[in-house]
Amino acid sequence: MMNKYIKVISLLLALTSTIFLSAANAASSKSTTDMLIDLAETDTVLIERLNELAINDEKLLSQLLTMAEADPIKVAKLLNLAESDPSMFWALANVYNAQAAKASCDSEPPKDNQRMGVTFGTISDGNGIIRN
Repeated sequence: MMNKYIKVISLLLALTSTIFLSAANAASSKSTTDMLIDLAETDTVLIERLNELAINDEKLLSQLLTMAEADPIKVAKLLNLAESDPSMFWALANVYNAQAAKASCDSEPPKDNQRMGVTFGTISDGNGIIRN
């Protein structure tokens, strides 16, 4: 039971710390830039809508580009959803970010000095053992 709470708290902390990192990485990636260039050549109306977001709501734009994963079709669908039903968009964004944080936690094991475990009534904090 306590293990579930620790996992949930760890996931929430990881989610909080990775939301802005993933958005920054996606917004600055080469594949996103290539996608935006392709959109500028083929769908100027969509680029104008994205430009409006860049001016008025940078957080929404970053989240949208992160979730689109350099797919122009996803960009258009996500932008339509964000404009027609903002609360549903942010609910979807929360699910997406939680999934990304979980994947990040699963792929990166903690470093030795960051491990924290509970074993049969003892807690190891990396600096020694504290007994209950």
